[in-house]
Amino acid sequence: MFKLLGAEKLIVGIDISDSYTQISYCTLENEEQIETLSMTAGVEKFNIPTLLCKKPKSNQWFIGKDALKCADEENGILIRDLLKLTMQGEIVELEGADVEAEILFHTFLKKCAHRTNIGLYLVKNII
Repeated sequence: MFKLLGAEKLIVGIDISDSYTQISYCTLENEEQIETLSMTAGVEKFNIPTLLCKKPKSNQWFIGKDALKCADEENGILIRDLLKLTMQGEIVELEGADVEAEILFHTFLKKCAHRTNIGLYLVKNII
């Protein structure tokens, strides 16, 4: 379950592939009204490219199109195939350190939730 600012309980569905991610939700009070989140307020852009990029020599992370921009403009470390890497239990080398793909995937999901501007906080029950 997730919490939405102003709502008690929320059902969140995350459709993830190595290409794109979409996040949809509904409240328990109104299960029939499903909303799909846009990464940009007021714009119906629902597909988030499943990409993660680390800005070199910093702890700054970018997702989606911002990840591509970081990789292109700042020589960021772009991570593709994030779902596949995670499902296979892979280790990714980042600036000389080995990082579990699962941790990177978690970072991607946290960044997605943060960027939606609706205040998603993981509470319990991820299926």
